[in-house]
Amino acid sequence: MRLLKDISHLEFIIQDDYELDEIILKYGSTGDQIEEHLNGNVKNRIEIKRFFKCVEYYQIGENDYDITECNITKEAYFKAVEENYGDFIYLTGLNYEDFLDDFDSHRFDSFFEEIVLRDLFIETIESIENVVFNAIKDSNAKMILNSLIQYLSDSIWFLKKFKNDDFSARHDKSNKIQKELCGYFIHYNTLLLKVLKYNYKYIFPDFVSIIDDIIFENINIKNFREIPLLEDIVKSCEETQINETFFQCDENSRNRQILSLLKFSNKYIVANQEQVGLSGNLKDINSGEADGIIKDLNQRTISYVEFFNLSSTKISYKNHSTAKNVITEHINKLENRYDINLGLPIKFVVIYYNVGDNSFGVESNKYKEFIEKGECFKFKLNEIHEINIPSTSGVANTGIRIFKTLHNRDEKNVSLYHILVRFPKKKKKLK
Repeated sequence: MRLLKDISHLEFIIQDDYELDEIILKYGSTGDQIEEHLNGNVKNRIEIKRFFKCVEYYQIGENDYDITECNITKEAYFKAVEENYGDFIYLTGLNYEDFLDDFDSHRFDSFFEEIVLRDLFIETIESIENVVFNAIKDSNAKMILNSLIQYLSDSIWFLKKFKNDDFSARHDKSNKIQKELCGYFIHYNTLLLKVLKYNYKYIFPDFVSIIDDIIFENINIKNFREIPLLEDIVKSCEETQINETFFQCDENSRNRQILSLLKFSNKYIVANQEQVGLSGNLKDINSGEADGIIKDLNQRTISYVEFFNLSSTKISYKNHSTAKNVITEHINKLENRYDINLGLPIKFVVIYYNVGDNSFGVESNKYKEFIEKGECFKFKLNEIHEINIPSTSGVANTGIRIFKTLHNRDEKNVSLYHILVRFPKKKKKLK
């Protein structure tokens, strides 16, 4: 988002239902509000309001629960969500039950056509042109456009799914007002993409086919999910990486933190150490637990994540078998011990490198050299690439390296992402 911060009216490129509701709250109106404006006061005037609630469950019997809820402030809500208070459920939304049949669609339609698609759309395009022009001298223009196109793609994906009630795991289904407005902003995003294609087709021709795929829905679903999920996992790793609490802690604490951050992106259902597949040694069933299981909001499993530690002393010696065994064991478990039947197209392995200063580059290169041989994989290695994901500053961080290996499984291509995350070398305890 930092790359896009100077682009005007980003609030109309909607990413989730909270942002959609904010548009309705800010720009929507009810029939009563219009009548009041024309004729004076109206009895029992209906307003559009947002609520923030805290819900707590009390067990009062073996299978019975008592539910209490109270209103809280916006500040308290976001603080609770950010700090992950686990004892309560926090909810927010609009009072749709009050105005569901009284929303003034005609007035919103006029606002959208006369204000959003005219004045605000032009302001948005002008701001994009200014941002891209100013970024050309720093060679960041292509990166900014790429981020904007991805942002628009994510918005279209959410709006279409939400409009069609494809988030079946959610309790709060989209209502008729939300469905109608989703259509408005799918149209808005599509127009923006068409203008981007026209304005930059000669400067950045690579974007033409990407934009066409988004507009005409030719996007491969696997690839469409793949990059946002990778970016979200990397972001969770980065946030854990800069938190001093996790510098010297155990592997499981880091795992829980990364999976919790991923969960609270509200894009996925995330479970940890859930028993799936067979154990590594086929004897101890408890060791058959995947570190992380990622599902979409339809409760469909889309990926597994495996975590483990490596230190510089283990990987430094070229013929040191311990490190090779550790790497091979974890990759094999991820490849088909957990994923026996599904054959998921993408999976992730996150390696915590506890290394000294200026050692991470050397050690990660040795990791790459080892996996390039293909000996650690159950499924044939076809290709290996290094992936660079820019940070919010626009440049890839040096403390994370990502390698993507492509494999053949049942005559189909499947991918495994190896995310290497640097942490400080663990301090020796004083005797």
